[in-house]
Amino acid sequence: MDDNDNFVCIEETARLQLVKIKHARLATDVSHCFPQDGAFWLLLQLQKLEQESSTFLHALAERDPELANYLRHQSQKLDLLVSALLETEPAPDWSELSIKLSEKFIHLTHADAYKPDQWLALRVILSSGSFAFQCYAKIRRCEAQNSGKAGYQLSAELVWQSEDQQDQLAKHILRHQARLRREQTEASH
Repeated sequence: MDDNDNFVCIEETARLQLVKIKHARLATDVSHCFPQDGAFWLLLQLQKLEQESSTFLHALAERDPELANYLRHQSQKLDLLVSALLETEPAPDWSELSIKLSEKFIHLTHADAYKPDQWLALRVILSSGSFAFQCYAKIRRCEAQNSGKAGYQLSAELVWQSEDQQDQLAKHILRHQARLRREQTEASH
């Protein structure tokens, strides 16, 4: 991770699915690399709807703040329902890991070793904010953990199928950082 990535990155717990793939598979949609997962698909669709409606909600808030506030609460209810669904139906091939994430790289500790330049299909559900994404990733570094711990430190470059997906992650990271700064400010007062 270079210095610019440290400015726009977060550290948190996430649930991940990693699937080794061949480079030729990159021509297909990344979702074809995974078994069907209704809860994950639902979360992605809700994120898409939220993004599409955000400008409408902002315009509505100027005219009718009470209605806009009500709609925000309804959106939060849906987020809670999806989170509960994801918790009650965890797929067995998901791993819960601590990650460091920017819009270009992901860093994590994993039980398996991967060769540099190995391609992966990656699904991630971040614990904060009910945010999920899927993309391809290319392993850039894989090293055994220091101090005798089991597992490997992985760094992978994220390869997006659309700029929109990358923008959504960048916005999520910025919102997450702003929330953390607010919480730190409130805790210090």
